[in-house]
Formats: sequence, structure tokens, C-alpha cells
Amino acid sequence: MVKIHLLAKDYLEGEGIRWIIESQLTGIKLKKFDSIEEFACALESDLPDLLLLDMESWTQNDDSFGELLQKHNIHWLGISSERIFRTAYRGLRFRAKDVLFRPFSPVDLIKHIQQIRYQLRSELNRANNYLGKEEDTFLIDYPDFLLTGKKNNTPITMIAFLTPDINTLPLLYEKLYSFTFTTDQQLFALSDFVLCIQQT
Repeated sequence: MVKIHLLAKDYLEGEGIRWIIESQLTGIKLKKFDSIEEFACALESDLPDLLLLDMESWTQNDDSFGELLQKHNIHWLGISSERIFRTAYRGLRFRAKDVLFRPFSPVDLIKHIQQIRYQLRSELNRANNYLGKEEDTFLIDYPDFLLTGKKNNTPITMIAFLTPDINTLPLLYEKLYSFTFTTDQQLFALSDFVLCIQQT
């Protein structure tokens, strides 16, 4: 599970980014924050794998927030409307993976998240190999399921959830996502239904 913390420009942008991520990727837990101060307070107990940061909300003139990101070794992507030196400088200085300028392509956002997820997965696999642990075998993603024909080592059950009106699929996905299943499961938002894959 990749934990993403989101500090968006406003509610609408936050919900849009949430839908883009949750409809394209599985194994993501996204949490939204309203301010840098709120994010910083939660950081000690809730460390993210990735921060999506609205650069305009970074109003402090000192380097304390950037240093906080570096101290906790947080991967982060900046989102900005301002193509100015300060934005680029902060992104470079505090090691942002990239800065996306509005309006940005959802494909670019997903590509960056996938790259970071694969990097985290590789780091985890290296650590597990070093410690002699087996890697988690129940990790399926859209490319694995739809394109690569990857074989899973454990038996799985696939369940398709359909609704009479496809416009209610986002609501169905949200309800399933928040439901507590008794086994590990992954959800895939497809064009006509939501597919749930569980270990059996």
C-alpha cells in the first residue's frame, strides 16, 4: 500500500486528483490536508510515501518546510500555476521528483506516481532480499492484470460489481474502497464495472 498525502489548491482540485489516482491505480491510500501546518503536525505519526504539494500553499519564506521534507526523506511532487524562479528553485533545492504546472496532464501525474511506486517497491524488495524475507506475492496492478499476463503465485477470486447506471460507478468504487474486507483485496475501476480481486 502506497500512502499519498495531498495538499491541493482547493477542494475541487483535491477531489479531481483523488479520482484520477484512485481510478487508475490500486494499492493507494490517499489522505488530504488543508494546510502545510496541518500536514507538518501529522508528519510525526503518519509518514507518507509521496506528498503531492500545491507550491502556492508553501508561503513560508524560510527553508524550514523544505528541511522537514528532507529530514524525513519524503518523495514529493510539486503542483504550481506559477512558472517563476522561486518555484523551480524550491523544487530543485529540496529534491522534488518534479514540478507539474497547471493545467497538467493526468497521464503525467500517473506516470510520476508509478515511477515512485516502482522505486519504493524495488527498495522494499532489496531490503527483503537482504533480510531473507519473501516479497509480497499479492501485488497486482493495471498493467499486470490487463497487459503483461503476470501469473500470481496464490489463488485469487475475481468479483465484478455492476450497477444499472454506469454514472454511479465512482460512488460504488468509493463504497467498496472504504469497506473492510476479511481478506486482502485490490479494486480496479474499469469502464463498465468495478473489479475486486481477493486472495483465496
